[in-house]
Amino acid sequence: MTPEQEKQIKKLMEMIVCPFDFRCKKSEFCDLKKRVQTMGLPDHLECIEGEQALCSFQIFYRSEHYCNCPVAVYAVKNRL
Repeated sequence: MTPEQEKQIKKLMEMIVCPFDFRCKKSEFCDLKKRVQTMGLPDHLECIEGEQALCSFQIFYRSEHYCNCPVAVYAVKNRL
């Protein structure tokens, strides 16, 4: 991760409250590597199965759960 990316991640983290205490960042985004961006919903990812009810950043659309967490979306888009 570049210093600029690290700065952007910290900025995003300051703006939100994560129900999982930013464990994606703590694990160096390893959990996000298997997640993909959605084609029909820009700036959304597929949710990690089983955690949808616990997360305030999930939305339900067309029978699927999606994530719109700014930190997760930024990490996936930038391949962190």
